[in-house]
Amino acid sequence: MYANLIASATSGIIIWDPYIHDADMQIFSNLNHGVEITLLTLGSSQSWPQKISNIVTRIKQSIPDEFKENTSLSALYINKDIHSRDQDDSWLFHDRFLIIDDSDFYIIGSSVGYHITATQSTGIMEISSDLDKTIIWDAYNETYNQAVSDGCQYNLQNLL
Repeated sequence: MYANLIASATSGIIIWDPYIHDADMQIFSNLNHGVEITLLTLGSSQSWPQKISNIVTRIKQSIPDEFKENTSLSALYINKDIHSRDQDDSWLFHDRFLIIDDSDFYIIGSSVGYHITATQSTGIMEISSDLDKTIIWDAYNETYNQAVSDGCQYNLQNLL
């Protein structure tokens, strides 16, 4: 089901998952032309350069060549070296969300990789309430902006 949701995107995909892994990037093999990919995860300044390099490599391997030029990637992380659960401004998160085209919101029961390999569903629930979508969107934007403020962002305008 996760792959079907990714394939349904026409303009943008946001994956907000603290445990995203480069091996999970095959999920983009059915990506539509011109879709922007945004990944928001947890990381540390020591491990992030290698992690993002691996993610970009795997995404490039998954996306059809004819789509790479018009596909952009923005990958951000909340730096665990700066923010911890013990702080009042805790930016660590556990829940996973998938947002398709800024309008279709899903809460995901486990990280992407489990949906690729598992034989049973771990739960993908569509969020239909406008109030719930607003709460998720506001929390996402706050977390996204913190990652940008901390300088924990990687942008690639095309995947060629």
